[in-house]
Amino acid sequence: MTTLVAPPLPDGAAADGGPAPPADRDRPARVTPHAVEGRLRLLARWLRYAAVSLRRGHVAGVRDAGWASLRLFTSWAGDTVWPSDRVACNLCGWRGRAFYPNIGPGWFEPHVVCPGCRCQDRHRALFTLLPRLTRFLERGARVIEVAPMRRFEALCVAQPGMDYTSFDLRRKAMHPGDITAMRYADTSADVFLCLHVLEHIPDEAAAMNEIRRVLKPGGVAVFQVPIDWDTERTRQYDAPDPSDNDHVRQYGRDFGDLIAAYGFTTKAVSVTEVLPAEAIERHGLSTEPLFFATKPPTSTGPGRE
Repeated sequence: MTTLVAPPLPDGAAADGGPAPPADRDRPARVTPHAVEGRLRLLARWLRYAAVSLRRGHVAGVRDAGWASLRLFTSWAGDTVWPSDRVACNLCGWRGRAFYPNIGPGWFEPHVVCPGCRCQDRHRALFTLLPRLTRFLERGARVIEVAPMRRFEALCVAQPGMDYTSFDLRRKAMHPGDITAMRYADTSADVFLCLHVLEHIPDEAAAMNEIRRVLKPGGVAVFQVPIDWDTERTRQYDAPDPSDNDHVRQYGRDFGDLIAAYGFTTKAVSVTEVLPAEAIERHGLSTEPLFFATKPPTSTGPGRE
C-alpha cells in the first residue's frame, strides 16, 4: 500500500521546481519516500533486464545493467556514509548526492530515477509544468493517463479533489483499455496525459482522434515522445524495432506539426522556460519539451483521419 502525506514542498519548491498552485488549489500531496525499498526494486529491475538481454544476446544490455548496479551500490554507500542534499525530488522529498540511472534498450541515462519514489526526470518536470499550463490539481478536474508509471499514478490519485484515472492495454493501470478505442465518453476529460506512448502505436491517427474525442473543448492533451532532433521528418519503421524498445516510428522535429494536424493548437514547453538552471539541476528535471495540445473551445468532432 502506498503511504501518502502532504508536507510542505521542498525548500523553495514553489519557485524552483515544485508546482505553485494558485490560491484556489490545494497544496499538492506527495508520495512518502522509501529509498531502501526503491534501491532494491531498481536493482531487481536491472537484474531482470540483464537476464533478458543475455538471453537475447544483447551484450550492451548486460553491460549497462552491470554499470547501473555498480553505480547503485556506490551511490547507496555515499548517501549512507556522507549524507547530502545536493539534489532533492520535488515529488517525494528524497534528498541525496545524485539521482540514480535509468536503463533500457538503446539508452543509459545516469542521473534520472529518484530512489525514494522511483519516478523519473520526466515525471518531475511534468508535475512542475502541469499546474502552470493546465487544470491539473484543480478540484473536479478530470485527468486521464495512458500507460502510467505506477508511482506517478499513486501521486495523482492522492491529489485532493482531482478526478484521476488511468488505463493501459498491457501494463498495470487502474483500468484495461486501448488508446485507439477508449471507453471514455465524448468531451469528458480536462487533461489527457500521453507520455512515451505514441511511438508504440501503429495506428497513430486512431489514437489521436480518440484523444481529441474524449477531451472537452478547451481541454489539453500532454505529449512526450523520443525525438531525433537531427531529423526533420518522422520515419515510420516497417516493423517494431527491438533495438529501439519496439518503437514503430522515430519522431523528428515535425512532431509538433503532426499533432497540430489533428486539430489541436500545440505548444512545446520546457522547464528551462519557467525555472532557473540551478533549480532544474537540483530537482533533476528533464529539459526535453512537453507538447501541450489544446482542443479548440468550439470543437466537438474528430480531427484528421
